Amino acid sequence: MLALAKKRGIIPEAVVMDAWYSSLDNLKSIRSHGWVWVTTLRKNRIVNHNN
Repeated sequence: MLALAKKRGIIPEAVVMDAWYSSLDNLKSIRSHGWVWVTTLRKNRIVNHNN
């Protein structure tokens, strides 16, 4: 869905999603498009702010 949005020329200010979709693969995919993501994270997630 993200690739299709990019192909159609959609340039979001941010991709907003529920914690259910905040897997590492999804977050990396959003970042690879040059987009910013906004989500809540589950308690058991460890975040590295440097990457």
